[in-house]
Amino acid sequence: MAAVPLGIIASPFIGKQTRVFDAVRAMCRLGLTQRPRGASWRQIYGVAILCGIGFTMSPFIAGLAFGNGGANNGVA
Repeated sequence: MAAVPLGIIASPFIGKQTRVFDAVRAMCRLGLTQRPRGASWRQIYGVAILCGIGFTMSPFIAGLAFGNGGANNGVA
């Protein structure tokens, strides 16, 4: 597969999990929150992966459900 289509496919999943993890890490470093007792950074990254999947699938499912941006698709 060519690099550009692969990047387009992979970027939402990888980018979202990275941003979620970085946001949690930044809030912990700034003292706005604490890491849950007994939770490792690896476990928090696992949750970030799940968030990345969820955030990526939401627009996909909405696109399937509403199709053409919510247009009536020619149905009167």
